[in-house]
Amino acid sequence: MGGIESWGTAAILRLQALGGPGADAIFRLITFLGDEQFYLLLLPFVYWCVDKRLGLGLGLLVLGSNTANQWLKHLCGLPRPPSPPVRHVVEEAGFGLPSGHTQAVTVAFGYLAVRLQRLWVHGVAAVLVLLVALSRLYLGVHYPHDVLGGLVAGYVLLWAFVKAWPLCASLWQRLGRSLRYSLALLVPAVAVALWPLDEAASSLGALAGFGVGALLEATTRGFGSE
Repeated sequence: MGGIESWGTAAILRLQALGGPGADAIFRLITFLGDEQFYLLLLPFVYWCVDKRLGLGLGLLVLGSNTANQWLKHLCGLPRPPSPPVRHVVEEAGFGLPSGHTQAVTVAFGYLAVRLQRLWVHGVAAVLVLLVALSRLYLGVHYPHDVLGGLVAGYVLLWAFVKAWPLCASLWQRLGRSLRYSLALLVPAVAVALWPLDEAASSLGALAGFGVGALLEATTRGFGSE
């Protein structure tokens, strides 16, 4: 990977040479679209205010993608760009490949584009994915191959989720209430036991909480977001 990393470092340095304090602030703002904190705002908004079914799928996909990203990072074990020579506009810990921010924005906005089926949503999603990917390079926290890996991983997960959703939803409807609760708790617990990573465990815990919360809401309140 030495040659790729050297080329990637040179590409980052050329990109950073075009910027300054103003660009730093802009790209910090753009990269927030891939932060976990952003999805703590987006997921409840979509679930409660837009469409409950859309929010459920979005939440499962985003949280599952974040877990998969942590596993992939540890599986690849590749470093982030060094400082110096790269300037770290923000600080990030852990491995670099694949870019979690790029993967997150790919699955989240890609899913919204697929489900909403509006041309302008597809356009906005594509622009946001490219901007977040560019921000990770400019901020000095990812190589180009990290960002590309995030794009590929995000697209593959998005494609698999969309294809599997109809069958999984049909099977889920046939299960009893007790079995649904059991699976919502056991699947994340088994995943943590098989691959115990702190970062993945937090995502799996959130996934379990999200699943149980959705089940409780469906059986007790049953509100609609329409």
